[in-house]
Amino acid sequence: MFSTGQLNSVISGPESNSKIFTDLMSDLKRALKKAAEKKDIVLPLECHYLNKNAFLSVVGHQPQATKHFSLKRKPKAAALRAELLNKSHVS
Repeated sequence: MFSTGQLNSVISGPESNSKIFTDLMSDLKRALKKAAEKKDIVLPLECHYLNKNAFLSVVGHQPQATKHFSLKRKPKAAALRAELLNKSHVS
């Protein structure tokens, strides 16, 4: 199984185990199809542990993420916090 990358779908044992397996497989297929429709990238788990050069050699260059918005100014809470910190250091 490891050399081909396929799962063994022949389940022996109680009927409930095969029902759970088929439900799981259908859920996985549905999730992968949904990711493919959205053009989400499904990466191997080991990609989280690779450095930049190794990551690029495994998956190649990835498209740049789209920028949805940009902040024009600091939020009011951050500005007030900075002001209070400045006052506390001055006195």
